[in-house]
Amino acid sequence: MHNISKTYNGVKDIVRNFSHNLLNNDGNFTRSGPKPKFSDLEVISMAFTGEVLAIDSELMLFKKLLALPPKHQIKNLIDN
Repeated sequence: MHNISKTYNGVKDIVRNFSHNLLNNDGNFTRSGPKPKFSDLEVISMAFTGEVLAIDSELMLFKKLLALPPKHQIKNLIDN
């Protein structure tokens, strides 16, 4: 199951490399308002991770992410 977190981290690195001039140091697009807990970089990476792993349902992706052992869990992951 920790392959999900490894894949997520790999995808996040790729997205960061391709969007380095679009995102600020926090991984967010520049905008007004409060800083989000889960950055734009993390949201985009999460969506791509689901696609890479052929997980068609966001609900299934979140179930798998929330079931990860604490060592591999993703920080600030929002759930219902």
